[in-house]
Amino acid sequence: MMDPIVPSPSTSDPNSTPSPTILLHPRREPFEHGLLPIQKLVFTDPVQALTPLKQRLSSSSTPRVGSAALADALQISSDHARLILDTLSSVLHSESDPLVTACPEDVDSVGADFRDLILFLYIQSYKRLLPRSHKDSVAVADVWPSTSAFDGYLSAISPLQLVRSNTRRFMPSQADEEAHQLSYLQKHLANFLVLLSEPLEGEDKESMVCNIASCHLNTYV
Repeated sequence: MMDPIVPSPSTSDPNSTPSPTILLHPRREPFEHGLLPIQKLVFTDPVQALTPLKQRLSSSSTPRVGSAALADALQISSDHARLILDTLSSVLHSESDPLVTACPEDVDSVGADFRDLILFLYIQSYKRLLPRSHKDSVAVADVWPSTSAFDGYLSAISPLQLVRSNTRRFMPSQADEEAHQLSYLQKHLANFLVLLSEPLEGEDKESMVCNIASCHLNTYV
């Protein structure tokens, strides 16, 4: 999300017109509701893994990808491919996107824009902020049913332990998590641009451009 913020006029030049600045902060939905516990989507090197996928999908006759094409490209089940499309539709920034407005029975035929899909697959490498350390060694030792890279501390304790412990003291605040998300976006922004850029017509791959319309980065900011 981008919010224009108009600063106060400079005291040194009261007649100057203040220039608006842009405040960027991450959209919560992709990070809080868009991470999927599918092992094949956690890439060690997202750029290396997704570049061939982007080239394959972008060379198609249509810029949209259905679940069948996605399952084939990622070598995953059709159920997992459909789950990806359904989840992506729920976290997209554009309410007018055909995937968002599609009826459930039409999702497979409508598909997702391949650029939105590439970005969505990239952030599956995001790891949520770790909880603050706590002194309850019993709670740490007694896992239920097992730890999860996606759920962090809450998945590592039983419901009874959750009720008994003052968990709020150890969990990151929303501000902490948002700062962590923004740090992730800043760290990986160059990779996003590499994946979304296209060569200029008549130029080689060294002349890559990425305009605002094609970048789709407002999916995450």
